[in-house]
Order: sequence, then C-alpha cells, then structure tokens
Amino acid sequence: MLKKIGSFPTAKKSLGQNFLIDPNIARKIVEAIPAAPGETVLEIGPGRGILTQILLARNFKVIAVELDNFYAGYLKETFSKNPNFSLIHADFLSLELSKVSNRPFHVVGNLPYSITSPVLFKLIEERQFTLSATLMIQREVAERVVGKPRTKNYGILSIWVQTFADARLILKVPPTVFRPRPRVASAVVQIKWKSSGEQIPKNDVYFLRLIKTAFQQRRKLLRNSLKSIFSVETQEKIGVNFNRRPEEVSIDEWIHLSNIHRPNTTQS
Repeated sequence: MLKKIGSFPTAKKSLGQNFLIDPNIARKIVEAIPAAPGETVLEIGPGRGILTQILLARNFKVIAVELDNFYAGYLKETFSKNPNFSLIHADFLSLELSKVSNRPFHVVGNLPYSITSPVLFKLIEERQFTLSATLMIQREVAERVVGKPRTKNYGILSIWVQTFADARLILKVPPTVFRPRPRVASAVVQIKWKSSGEQIPKNDVYFLRLIKTAFQQRRKLLRNSLKSIFSVETQEKIGVNFNRRPEEVSIDEWIHLSNIHRPNTTQS
C-alpha cells in the first residue's frame, strides 16, 4: 500500500511542478519499465515519491535525482532506510550520467514540461549509460516523439529520437491526476535504444544540423531548403529525390543522406 501523503508546500511554477497523485497511473508507469527486479532505475524529479514507493516495492534499486531542496529532504527522510534507495540532490540536466552507476540503468520520471526536450537530447547524447527511458511528458510533445513520416507530428524531435531509439506512446494521462492541474494533457512515452548494429549517423552534429536546416523551412522542397548544404550539382549526383518536403523523408533516408555526403563547409 502506498504511503499516505501529508501536507506539502505550494508547487513551484519556476520548477514546473505538477505532482502525480493517482496511484493507478503510477503503477502503470512502473509496470511499463522494461527492467527486472534488482536492476537500477534512475528517477528524475521524484517530488512526493509516488513512483519511488512503487519502484522500491518492486525491488528496483532506485537512484532519485531531485533538485528541490524541500523534496530532497523529504525523500531522504522517507526512504533512506531502504538499502535500495539513494538520493542525488542535483539538477538532472547537469548530471554526468557516466558517474551515476557502474552499469547501464533505466530512467523514469514525470518531467516538468519545460525541460522535456533538453532531457531527451541529454539522454540521446549519453545513451551509452542507460537502457531505456519511460517518461511522462506533455501529450503534444509525446505525439511528436513518436511521429511518423507524412504527418504533422513528424519533425526534428521525431527524427532525432527515433534515429537512436524505438519510441512508443504507452499511456495517455488527463490533467485531473495532477496537483496542481496542468492546462494541457500528458502522456507516457518509452524509448529503448536501438542495437549497435543498426544504421546510425556517422556524425551526430552534422546529422542534427541537416534535419534542422530542412525543417526550419518544412513547407519548402529539399532542393531549396538544403541548397546551402547540397549544391544543385551535388543533388543531381547522389541519387536522392530532393523534390520532396522534409516530412516525406523517412528516418533511414535522413541517415543515408547524412552519411553519403559531407558539406563543402568548415562546419561539422
């Protein structure tokens, strides 16, 4: 049974605090984590500990990363007697994941909406240290994370995440299960890294630059939006159809396009 929660300070808008209060949703999130008992799960922003309690009850080793001073103290007081619990009082975005554990770990969290993209980019950049991420985020962003070609949700975030991971939306969550209630709906997405044998960009920086350049002018054909990278002569030589808009190009094609040609500039 979940620990009863007493009184807490007012949620801080500056930290984007919207606390999950529904234990059934919390259980579904934990059940979705592709981890076995005894494995390590890093929880981003545990707050009042509704996920933490369930994680510990299922015999996961929990590393809680909490920025808020009050909740860091609360979590330490509440869970420190459990040998499977440890606390890092810090900003997740400033954390070096290489120093968190000597083995890859799973990640879970109810993220403040304002840091969703930075967290996803960080996880991708340091993906060798983690196994999966199961994250509650704004539903609109979740739909972009899992977006497919030829849809309005397909864009930079879809391609960047799905290039390195299999992404799926596992749960839609209404505002009513949070305190305070957010103004928008949420969803839980899960990303699991692709195997090392699958095709990935040779240069992450160049790949990201390529898709950003294209999608900043997403209504233009590639022959126009990418002419600063690929000259007309180059477009004709490399056998890729540039008479398409960026949302019509599959992730495999984006990877192929970035790998077969390097721009004639000094930028990486």
